[in-house]
Amino acid sequence: MLNKNQINQTGFEVDLPKIPLKAGSIIAESFPIFFRCFSVILILGYIPTALGLAGSSLLIGTNAALGLEEAKFVTPGDTINFISAMVLEFVVASVTTALLVQLAYDAKLRRTLHFKRYILPTLKAFLPIAVLGLIVSVLSVLGIIALIIPGLWISAVFIAVPPAIVIERKGFAALARSVQLTRGYRWPIALVLVMAIVWSIAFEFFGQFLVGLVDFEDGVSLRATVYSVVSTVGVGWPAILTALTYARLREIKEGISVDQIAEVFE
Repeated sequence: MLNKNQINQTGFEVDLPKIPLKAGSIIAESFPIFFRCFSVILILGYIPTALGLAGSSLLIGTNAALGLEEAKFVTPGDTINFISAMVLEFVVASVTTALLVQLAYDAKLRRTLHFKRYILPTLKAFLPIAVLGLIVSVLSVLGIIALIIPGLWISAVFIAVPPAIVIERKGFAALARSVQLTRGYRWPIALVLVMAIVWSIAFEFFGQFLVGLVDFEDGVSLRATVYSVVSTVGVGWPAILTALTYARLREIKEGISVDQIAEVFE
């Protein structure tokens, strides 16, 4: 579905009004899906989140991984471990998002949810998910550190990378695919991302608060479990937003409906 420079019946090109993204509708639609599938989102997202936390704890220590204290930089090895923990965190977030964007389509269509249908495509595409997720995360963080707005814009440009990988099987071409899909809609997408970032930051602080209430000597495992659950919630809703934004972009630009997108799982 083209939204500009379309050819009318006389054969001449005409400029049609730009079809809106409807960011408000995307946000409003995401909440029912999120809460309806809350338990499944927790189960599906908890596994990579908990594994990521375990890896970070080995690298920089449990308290630093939980955000309760600053990481130590005594030796060059400490710096390497910290960078490795950051890389792991970015990769885990990308994998979790890839898992949940697939679930969002079944949830939107009210179809039966199948773990195998989400896990296998993610495992098969793990390398591009991890590598491209890391690249996009680093670029976005650098942009946010610079002036915040560039980071939002970069995130908007590449918001369609995870669904392009697991749904369209684009592999490393997902970067270019996301650039194509988001062109002309990046600032409305940035507004959606602001909501997602606020949500994630709020649950990050909430997780640290809850973890701080647990006695360390008697509750290391409990701390890790609580933090992983809250972190999964923090990633879960933004993943649903990502899926719905991607679906809306394909509907606008290609006339592809959600049920047609979901056919890839059949």
